[in-house]
Amino acid sequence: MIRRISIAVCALLGAAVLTSCAQFDRNDVAASVNDSELSQDELAEILDSELGAFLLNTRPVDGVITGDGARGLISAWIGLTLIDQSGLVASADRAQIESDLATQFTDDWTSAPQLMRDLAITNVAVGNAVNAGEMAREDVLTVFDGADIFVDSRYGAWNVDDARVVALG
Repeated sequence: MIRRISIAVCALLGAAVLTSCAQFDRNDVAASVNDSELSQDELAEILDSELGAFLLNTRPVDGVITGDGARGLISAWIGLTLIDQSGLVASADRAQIESDLATQFTDDWTSAPQLMRDLAITNVAVGNAVNAGEMAREDVLTVFDGADIFVDSRYGAWNVDDARVVALG
């Protein structure tokens, strides 16, 4: 009898601890960087867009995306958001990059969510800066120092050493 009671008490304590650690106020957030948030809805919109499917080389099947696909997108969003916030590509000609991407992707570009287009523009700006020798890998890695990064555990966890989202377990 005492054993059953102690098992029940342990189960209740475990549930209470897990519940108290949960962040119920962040259920709609897939990831955040400092004060910027990527909502679950925005993540789904990007993954459902033709532009997102092409650039990420993956698309949802029956409404489900692979874990690697979601982690890759979230990792890219975190990195590109931090680079934008740091000002490393502030001098990029975003209008020209957008015009070039709109020409390349035509209807997929105009139908893509604005967030997906912004990520694509920043990604090209970073590539251009790296290719021109204006930005080194070390410059990019410094933007992660001290950043407040959150990733919803259903996607994984932020790995500081690799600067990417990794699967849990």
